[in-house]
Amino acid sequence: MGSRHRFLSLFLLSTALIMYELAAMRMFAITSWSHFGSLVISTALLGFGLSGTILTFIGRRLEPDVPAWLYRAATLFMPALAAAHVLGQRIPFNPIFIGSDPLQLLWIGLYYVVYGVPFFFGAAFIGISFLAHEGKVHGLYFWNMLGSSLGGLAIVPAMAKVGAWWNYLLPVLVAVAVLAARLWAQAGPTPARAATGALAVLALFLA
Repeated sequence: MGSRHRFLSLFLLSTALIMYELAAMRMFAITSWSHFGSLVISTALLGFGLSGTILTFIGRRLEPDVPAWLYRAATLFMPALAAAHVLGQRIPFNPIFIGSDPLQLLWIGLYYVVYGVPFFFGAAFIGISFLAHEGKVHGLYFWNMLGSSLGGLAIVPAMAKVGAWWNYLLPVLVAVAVLAARLWAQAGPTPARAATGALAVLALFLA
């Protein structure tokens, strides 16, 4: 796979990931007390930490088939974004009862699981990219940071201009572009390409 495909995929995924994180923080601040907005940061750290821990133990085993694993991570990242938004709205967490209802602690834990899945797959994509291209770390890091910076700058004004639904749709659309970039990097038709359109439609519908 050429450098342009590798960097483009990483740039787009980093953009989608930070947009998703900020959109989720806004959702928490609106639907719950503003104090719970920072919960998203710890959720992101949980997803990244779990992914990094797993890659520490099995990362070398993935190297012979890196393109396939990057494709799988990108494929799962897209619907995970939409599913987290949909499922998260159905968690009956109410901070008013957190002192009297023990179930509220369970709902907070479920928030971590539901919203942490996209961070896990996104971190897996980033981690596998760095493991597989150790000689290009400087370039990968640059595009990773650039994508995160521009994604953060793009989603903030979007929050003021469009509704909450679009705030979640934007990272999903960028995630679709990540998958498209991965497909572009592969040569020849594969059975997975036939399912790509269905996954994209599902992700957009859920969002």
